[in-house]
Amino acid sequence: MTSRSSSGFVQRAFILLATLASVLLSAPLGAQSSLLIEGTVVLGGVPVPEATIDLHRVTRDTAGVVTRTTADRDGSFRFEKPLVVPTGGFVVHFTTAEHLGVRYFGPPVHGDETVDSYRIEVFDTVHVNSTDARPLIARRDIVLISEARGGWEVNELLVIRNPGERTLVSPSGMPIWELRLPDGAEGFEVGEGELAPDAVQRMGDRVLLTGSLQPGDRDLLLRYRIGPGRGEATFPVDAPTGMMNLLVRQPAPAVEVSGLGGGGEMAVEGERFVRFGSANVAAGTLPTLSWAGASGPPVSPVAAALGVLGLLLVVSAVYAYRRREMI
Repeated sequence: MTSRSSSGFVQRAFILLATLASVLLSAPLGAQSSLLIEGTVVLGGVPVPEATIDLHRVTRDTAGVVTRTTADRDGSFRFEKPLVVPTGGFVVHFTTAEHLGVRYFGPPVHGDETVDSYRIEVFDTVHVNSTDARPLIARRDIVLISEARGGWEVNELLVIRNPGERTLVSPSGMPIWELRLPDGAEGFEVGEGELAPDAVQRMGDRVLLTGSLQPGDRDLLLRYRIGPGRGEATFPVDAPTGMMNLLVRQPAPAVEVSGLGGGGEMAVEGERFVRFGSANVAAGTLPTLSWAGASGPPVSPVAAALGVLGLLLVVSAVYAYRRREMI
């Protein structure tokens, strides 16, 4: 059974958005006018007529659709500034356009900025089982926090890549991508990321991605536990993975890892980790963590996990903004 995002995941989302807002503060402001966004919906550089477009607004306390419009026959659209704009914090607007049943995101617009050359890029779609293009895992970072009674809290940040030029969709609700969890994984949650929460679900020992996957990279955050008494956990690699890391927060039981290189120490936000990692991990590899005993951290393992994953998400969010794909 899948548990949806906890309050901690929601807090991370606001941290991510706040970081993006701070990045955008250096953007030049346009002249004061009633215009907020004027732009075009395009597919391969060609305007897309009559697409439905929503204007979204995100503040520290709220997020939602402000208004909706339809693109003209030449693909153009325009949004005026909302009459009521929240004060006392950052404000970010962005747009989404629906094309062939898939929703696409435009770049963020911060504060009083005016944009008159805004573009929303959409793509054609292709069934995942009718093409050689398959989702890849560009990166997989697994953060392990030792629990006082034994076992681990596990936080995974995956970067899933669609290497093609068309959005991958699946007929009849079948998954377009899946990931095997370690045996005994429990307390499964899906965190805030670049994929719709209802598109990710657990079924048995597998995490399934349904819906659609646009070209480029998308982040997926997972959280679960491995209970005490097992002594070993395997993280199967069923698809080629560009980079895979196991990060074991210290203090922790003595561990051994097979299937990955490394074993050196690193520091992140004042926390110490032992890192095991390899590039270009082949499908069929079975990275395995073995341990004995328990060594609980001096601070809450949940707080430690949030801090580390917050950093990973911030880096990923800034990278995503620079790709101008999503906020």
